[in-house]
Amino acid sequence: MDAGASTTTNTVSYGIVAGARMRYVGLALLLCWTYSVWFVTSPVSSLLQASDTLVLSRLTTTLTSVVVPLLFVWRLGRAGRMPISPALIWTSAVLAAAASLVSPLLDRAMPNPWPFFAVSLTTGTFSAVLWLMWGQRLADQSATFAIEHLAPVYGGLLLVTVLVTATLPTLPRSLVIAAYPLISGLLLHLNLRLQTQAKAPRLLPRATTDGARRPILTAAVVSSVAAFTCFLLVMMIPLTSPRDVYPFAWGVTLGALLILAYAGLRVWSKRRGYNFSSFAWLLLPAVAACAVYLATPQFDLAEFFLALATCLLLELLLVRLMGVLTLHGYLSPVVAFAISRSAFRFGVAMAIVVGLVFARMPEVAAAALAPTLVVLIVVLSGLGMTMVRQEFAIQVITTSPQDANELDAMVDSVAQEFQLSEREREIVALVGRGYSATAVADKLVISPHTVNTHVQHIYAKLGIHKRSELISYLHRDSNA
Repeated sequence: MDAGASTTTNTVSYGIVAGARMRYVGLALLLCWTYSVWFVTSPVSSLLQASDTLVLSRLTTTLTSVVVPLLFVWRLGRAGRMPISPALIWTSAVLAAAASLVSPLLDRAMPNPWPFFAVSLTTGTFSAVLWLMWGQRLADQSATFAIEHLAPVYGGLLLVTVLVTATLPTLPRSLVIAAYPLISGLLLHLNLRLQTQAKAPRLLPRATTDGARRPILTAAVVSSVAAFTCFLLVMMIPLTSPRDVYPFAWGVTLGALLILAYAGLRVWSKRRGYNFSSFAWLLLPAVAACAVYLATPQFDLAEFFLALATCLLLELLLVRLMGVLTLHGYLSPVVAFAISRSAFRFGVAMAIVVGLVFARMPEVAAAALAPTLVVLIVVLSGLGMTMVRQEFAIQVITTSPQDANELDAMVDSVAQEFQLSEREREIVALVGRGYSATAVADKLVISPHTVNTHVQHIYAKLGIHKRSELISYLHRDSNA
């Protein structure tokens, strides 16, 4: 094969594995894997009526997926990179798949619970490791997390995987579910192999990233509380309803269709850029589900579908928000994807705990369920208004500086972070405004040679290699 044919083949292969949409398939498969287990093979409401060992093992999996990403953040630090290697990819994928395959085979009546917990720890740990590696890999490719790219992949895969999982007999179903992390690992391996020379966007100075703390914290808290609310409803509605069977697979299918409709609406309206208003407005269905459940329990199926579909959309938007903040340098990939994983899963874990208490103690549920939902309505309403106010802040921090004052603030942050001299700071400010080396020399009344010497020192301190990279960094321009 000649060089031209080889290049064409590599280009086609890269497009299949890591094109604008295809790069999100592996990440989406990890979410589909979770929802296939939670809502198809062992619905969370029936889980509450199962043995204590099974409930605690599921809770262990969820809490492990909360703790493990946070441990990586603690170990790697603010700017650390998630290590990615074929060995780690395949170890994580194989162990996660094996745990997923073994879990339904364990005897739920066995006196020794430790096999359950070993499988749960394995599932939670290595699914989280795969998740963080995908986050790092997408950041290395400067993935934009555009909703018109991410949502069709996630919604389409969710629709297919849940319907396939729901219609298969038990043994083929277990094999198919176990294949999801393996396929995700394979795609990550191929992605890494096809493009090895990649690097995540440079992390912005602390003084700049500090301005994003409140929106990030608000999004994490909102996601956690909303996940708690929706999962609690999804668990409790079947327990308090006369229906014998609840269509969990149909609820997930509805959520997948809504995700596809949302993506289609974005494409049809030709909206581009980052619009985060959906994140706040998505709390309204959660509030409505609680309110309708309290007022008219006979509409239990509508409330159930509403809560379940909201879960699916919410996690997608949280992942998207964290990905965008990574793209603009406010968070490292490890921190961003740890937040997207841990915040949502923490809400789920707390819902399992409260749901378990209500299921085991009907008298407590009778007295406390309604007040709990009232409190959640109030809290979600308040968080919704807070998130609306934070929407403008998110828009600001994901947009290039629009005036001289904003650019000066960014330059000051860079100078402080990288300990630039006053002269180097002046040169950085002028370069950020588009001055050439000759224009900088004329402005500061120094020689072009001196300017170039200072510029080389600036590049060395910032770890930058060319003028365009410096300008992109100062303007938070992820596309340059």
